[in-house]
Amino acid sequence: MTEKSISRRKVVASFGALSVVGLIGACSTESAQEVVEPAVEQTPDPTVEPSPAEVVAAGLISVAEIPVGGAVILSDQKVVVTQPTPGEINAYSVTCTHQGCPVSQISDQGIVCACHNSIFSTQDGSVLSGPATRALDVVEIFVENDQVFKS
Repeated sequence: MTEKSISRRKVVASFGALSVVGLIGACSTESAQEVVEPAVEQTPDPTVEPSPAEVVAAGLISVAEIPVGGAVILSDQKVVVTQPTPGEINAYSVTCTHQGCPVSQISDQGIVCACHNSIFSTQDGSVLSGPATRALDVVEIFVENDQVFKS
């Protein structure tokens, strides 16, 4: 053997040492790195009602969604929003003044309570036909940036 030749034992020992160093390096690198989980988009739970602050921040409805001369029933907010003339926005309770049923539809005639067929005006919430004898209760609102909010 010449001086330049390397023994088989040295070659195997060198590869073994390199493998151990590589393994230790891999382990320490992995443990030093922060594991980042992919972002998961949270979807709102439909069974959880939004807080009053969330409802106020979002507004009830945009003015553009309310037909001029008509109304929109917002059952979840318990409000009927009307727009008798362009830009004139009114709001009323969905509770019929006859026996407390919620009004449930808008027709060509007005805001209808399906329980006993009372009809209320989309202009001012007044009774157009009974058995109800009193107008729908007014709900205080304000309009800001094309959004209708409860006061």
